Amino acid sequence: MRTSASSLPPIYALQSWAIFMGLSLTAGTTIYLLIPFLLERGWSGPYAVMVPLGANFLLMFAITFAGLRREGATKAWRERLRLPRPSGADIASGVFIGLSMIVSIVFLERYVQDFILDNVPMRPPEWFLDVLKTSGTVFGAPGLGRWDFLALHLMLFALNIFGEELLFRGYLLPRQEAAGYRHAWMLNGLQWAAFHWFWFHVLPGLLLTSLLLCWVTQRRKSTWCAIIGHGMPNGLAVIGTFLTVSGLKG
Repeated sequence: MRTSASSLPPIYALQSWAIFMGLSLTAGTTIYLLIPFLLERGWSGPYAVMVPLGANFLLMFAITFAGLRREGATKAWRERLRLPRPSGADIASGVFIGLSMIVSIVFLERYVQDFILDNVPMRPPEWFLDVLKTSGTVFGAPGLGRWDFLALHLMLFALNIFGEELLFRGYLLPRQEAAGYRHAWMLNGLQWAAFHWFWFHVLPGLLLTSLLLCWVTQRRKSTWCAIIGHGMPNGLAVIGTFLTVSGLKG
């Protein structure tokens, strides 16, 4: 069964903006302050990056669970979070979203990123720029044979995709629909793009794919569309870690 928004407590724009941007400020603090601090204290790159980021995504799970408890929906959490058994159309829609995101990364963001970095005074954190310049490493650390790095990356991947999608699309989007926003997908997509302000250098491409993901997810009323679509491009980084750790990529 696909949950109708009519029976849910509404959440209005100001409230949902507060949730998105509150979590975004926490993530931005982690990326710009906490990760550099841990690196300066001698933490290995993968642990300095993935452990604190994972904590951010665990916070999203906690907020989702608290919301389900408040609504008395913990036993019916699959229905409430729009996680029915995925149909073929749900899977195909998710794959379409994922391919669109990958195309955006390959053909749009790489060029837009250079333009923005050349013309905007703000800079991504140095540790992130270092990652982009190095090969044969996992978040700056030599990765050959480090299967613990791969295990850590797999855990971060799961926490990232399910943490964001269960909260933003499974929990919040239906409540935005319940508030009477006919185009709730547009509000949710704008908020999700704004959530990623710390990756400002790829925001134009991210905005387009965020809106697409939210539109498809609202139309299908299945969070699986967003989980599959979001997971595909992020999964490429996990594959890269596997290739580095296994020695298949220098």
